Amino acid sequence: MRHTLGRRAPKFELRDLFDKNRIALVSLAKGQLGPESAALLGSLVVALLWDTNTARSAVESSRRTKVGIYIDEVQDYLRLPGALGDARAQQVRAARRNSGERPRVHSHYLKGTLYSGNCGEPLTFEQSRNRVGTLYDYFYCLGRQRLKNGCTFKATQAHMVEDLVEQHWSTVTIYDERLSEVRRFVLEHMDTLLPNQDRAEAKAKRDLADLQT
Repeated sequence: MRHTLGRRAPKFELRDLFDKNRIALVSLAKGQLGPESAALLGSLVVALLWDTNTARSAVESSRRTKVGIYIDEVQDYLRLPGALGDARAQQVRAARRNSGERPRVHSHYLKGTLYSGNCGEPLTFEQSRNRVGTLYDYFYCLGRQRLKNGCTFKATQAHMVEDLVEQHWSTVTIYDERLSEVRRFVLEHMDTLLPNQDRAEAKAKRDLADLQT
């Protein structure tokens, strides 16, 4: 960070990306910089790009060079003016309405119970299509994907994870006393949740309606 921000004579200016067809790659690996430093550097870069792009309004559109900006995990660094954020949100919503797309939440009975044995971060469930269009389920490490913490756990198909979990529990014996404690805990937990079920369901429907509009 100090080497990047404290350099008095940088090798290029950000406007060179717009005027001279240059390419810049900015590493924001949280595992190396730390989450706070990565967020700070990413926000500065995005803000500078925004200012540089805004300054191009003085140039005739026919003379402007097309520029592409790709930001991974943009929600961690986006600190743009509210007007642009609102415009982008409206654009996404309009595109979803026109295409019929709706936000999807993929569920799996093991989701929320698995963690990487390498870094300790949660595993999350996702569905994707391969090159021939086949849909498959898999788990991946949030630490590796989002935090960029260097975790070596690779995406693993769900049926393989299910087999590993089944193999593990086949080695575990739950005795009657412990089983009674678990049953009592579950029943008490249900007694706590059920009275609020209708209210929680209504809130979830309202939240879903807000996302779809």
